[in-house]
Amino acid sequence: MAKTLNRLTANEIKAAHSGANLNDGGGLFYRADKTPGSGQWKFRFTSHDPDFVARQRAKGSATRQRDMGLGTFPTTSLASARAKAAPLRLAVDAGRDPIEDARREAEAAEREAADAARARAAEEMTFGRYADDHFLPVMLPQFANAAHIQQWQATFTTHAKALRDTPLARITRDDVLAVLLPIWDTKNVTAARSRERIERLFSHAIQNGYFNGDNPAAWTQFDHTLSRPKKLTRGHHPSIPHGQVADFLSLVRSRQGDGVT
Repeated sequence: MAKTLNRLTANEIKAAHSGANLNDGGGLFYRADKTPGSGQWKFRFTSHDPDFVARQRAKGSATRQRDMGLGTFPTTSLASARAKAAPLRLAVDAGRDPIEDARREAEAAEREAADAARARAAEEMTFGRYADDHFLPVMLPQFANAAHIQQWQATFTTHAKALRDTPLARITRDDVLAVLLPIWDTKNVTAARSRERIERLFSHAIQNGYFNGDNPAAWTQFDHTLSRPKKLTRGHHPSIPHGQVADFLSLVRSRQGDGVT
């Protein structure tokens, strides 16, 4: 019976001429380089992995054969190459593609590393730094009115000053409430607008991976704790009684000078 595995010897590999492709069996091959006594190990198999097959079809190729590099000789000896090929052979027999397995493992490791890096960055990112470096540079260019810009800046430098040095990821609903409560009844419009702006900052942070969980500044966090925000009412100025019109016009003229009021 023909030998199916471990067909080669170390002497055959060392003596192989340039370009020789030697089969050790079970998918393990050795290809000799131009330099005597050196070459490349590869594991050849047929892949049935759905992702690989789909990529091949997209390229218009029916090829399912793949070669996986196992190192160079003599750095990787014959025995080492056989040791590397053995678990790969088992994986193929189980219907897996070891190249795709390695690719998925590498991608998963990259995702885990990226997630860990984002978590560290989120832990180190303070509320003030996020506002100054990430959120306001996106929001402020949307406003042409200098007063609006000043009001937005004041929210994060003045009204929410107590939060600025706190790590963004650790801020809770109670932290935001502590900012709002002292001014909610005395400066309700300012407090309500500050809450809305802080809520938008946390929405931005959630979508960009700097905050996890529910938005701690959402109105639903406070609608049973704080009174409803007061609505701004705008209307006509009160009219001047008819009998006071002449005195009012005289006062205007006395302050007008050469200008126009």
